[in-house]
Amino acid sequence: NAAFPCGARATKLEHAPAGYTIVTFTLTERRGGDCAGGAGGSARSVIRVRDGHITDWYRLDELPAPGAPGSAEPAPGTQIA
Repeated sequence: NAAFPCGARATKLEHAPAGYTIVTFTLTERRGGDCAGGAGGSARSVIRVRDGHITDWYRLDELPAPGAPGSAEPAPGTQIA
């Protein structure tokens, strides 16, 4: 899509309710785009595919890193009492 400044490569797919799939992308440079330093970063979306075509596409917020405020996962090495 020419409207997107970056290219993207799907790196993780997860099932979601109601026939949706959560897709995690790694952003890439693309010909004719200006990714403005975003290449190598990630983005998440939830999509629904019907008859081989994407019918719904929603951008998701990034997950906080483990141990960061709002994360459901403790930081690596954290001991839980």
